[in-house]
Amino acid sequence: MLRALGPQRSKIGDMMVFCIEHADSWEEIVECITDSLCISETPLYKKIARLFLVSDILHNCSVKVSNVSNYRKGFQSKLPDIFQSFYQSYNQIEGRLKAEQFKVFQYFYVKLLLTNFRFIIATCNELFSSMGRLGYLFIGFSH
Repeated sequence: MLRALGPQRSKIGDMMVFCIEHADSWEEIVECITDSLCISETPLYKKIARLFLVSDILHNCSVKVSNVSNYRKGFQSKLPDIFQSFYQSYNQIEGRLKAEQFKVFQYFYVKLLLTNFRFIIATCNELFSSMGRLGYLFIGFSH
């Protein structure tokens, strides 16, 4: 299912529902999603779809389903690796298409910022500050 996941909202939603319904296996699901996000050969559009999946799962961690809140704990420790992988993908994008192809990632960062997770903000600030001009937008929020 994860390999076939693309940027279609309905597919991401279906996968998120699957993850919520199978929250008893949260450790394996977190590991599988993280591994798929950290494969350097994965096309950027698939990585972005998977990142939206992570966002949707985290957004729904408060639903009244057994073990679903464990996703937050599971992804917290994996986010630095995930964002490091995105930084490497960013560096591999050629020339002028770089900004266009990465706009979705910037949107995702802002969406995560709005969730007010300090650990995500600190991780993203570290990533964006190493990327140059993007870093100044959110530097003050890491403490």
